[in-house]
Amino acid sequence: MHSFEINGKRYNSVPMDLNNICTLEEMGVPIDSIGKMQFSYVRAYFAVCARMSIEEAGKELENHMIVGGNWDGLVEVMNLEREESNFFRTLMQRAEESNAEKTEEKSEKKK
Repeated sequence: MHSFEINGKRYNSVPMDLNNICTLEEMGVPIDSIGKMQFSYVRAYFAVCARMSIEEAGKELENHMIVGGNWDGLVEVMNLEREESNFFRTLMQRAEESNAEKTEEKSEKKK
């Protein structure tokens, strides 16, 4: 488990396991949109770690930035949790394999 600081308070990270990924999706951040919805992903992940609503998390993160803070520690922890998660890595690997198969099928149809 890793930790990070927002507004002078330390928070523990949560693992990228099935339950937490589902929670992120329920908060409007589907797993396949993480790269496209970076602010939403950071806010939702922080909300899960801090056990607060996404609205409260957004206000905390906004206030942290306004007073000169940054999200570097939070983003670093999020990346570490993704890298260390066997479940998350397996999901990403399967998605890549599926995309490769679809690309191959499209190429074969064009021939």
